[in-house]
Formats: sequence, structure tokens, C-alpha cells
Amino acid sequence: MKRLTLVLSFCSFLSFYLKAQVNESPSIFDQKKVLDAHNSLREEVGVSPLEWSVELAEKAKNWADKLALKNQGDDWFLEHSGPGENLAGGYVTGDAPEIRVLTGWGGEKTDFDSPSKKCLELIKCGHYSQIVWRNSKKVGCAVAANENGKYILVCNYDPPGNYNGQPAY
Repeated sequence: MKRLTLVLSFCSFLSFYLKAQVNESPSIFDQKKVLDAHNSLREEVGVSPLEWSVELAEKAKNWADKLALKNQGDDWFLEHSGPGENLAGGYVTGDAPEIRVLTGWGGEKTDFDSPSKKCLELIKCGHYSQIVWRNSKKVGCAVAANENGKYILVCNYDPPGNYNGQPAY
């Protein structure tokens, strides 16, 4: 019985500690603005708009929380949880997530070859090509912010895109 009480106490402490390290609902995130930013980039190339997915947003939130905990220091640590995912980091006093979508990921279109509808170099426009991927129909995004002023933006797409050799749209 004492062991169970000790385990429950530790779990309660750990939960409290983790919540103190990651802001559960950063005010910098506006779901509609993030979705509109995605769809404005898709509209530019004539691709149908994405629909918001609660399930993808929950998956994104879980991963954003984990990455926010890993980004407590000065360096940035951004690691993908799987295919069909875009990541960005920012500061809560800087660009809002929808600006990261439009100018960060959207800014990669300069490395995108419109005639072939492919990245010139995948490493430089993979975020953009995922956003405009013709077969992607849903998106879900989330943000987690931590006490040092960093936020992590995670967006998941379904179905995922960026298949080598295939045009984005």
C-alpha cells in the first residue's frame, strides 16, 4: 500500500512539473488563422482547401508538448514524429504561428519548380510542398510554449505527401 501511495505521489508531482514547463493553451495560436494560411497557399496553386481535423490536431499537440520540453535551452531541437508533418519553432514575442506558415513554410516556394511541380531541393521546400500536396485533405496543428518563451508549431497532414518523384499538385 505504501508503494502504491509513493508511486501515485510521484506521478502527481511529475504531472504538475510537466504542466509547469509547458503552457497548455498558448494564446498565440489561432486555429482559424493557421488553417486560412494553409488554404491561401493552396489556393494560389489551384489545390482544394484543407479541412481541419481534431484528431490530427490532438496528435500535433502531443508531439508539440514533447518538443517544447526538449527546447528549454538555447538550441533548437525539432524532430519529426512521422511522415506528413511540418514543424517550426518560434518565440511567443515574435511571429505568430500563421505567419510561420505563410512566410516560413510558404516562403519555401522560391525553391519550388512550378512547371514540374516539385522541389528543386527537397530539403528547402518540403514544408511548402506538403502544404500544397494535392492528395492531402486534412490538417491539424497545435502549439506548445514553454517558460523560456519558445513555442513549437506542429502540423500533421492526411494523407501525407512529399513522395519522391511525384509532383505536389
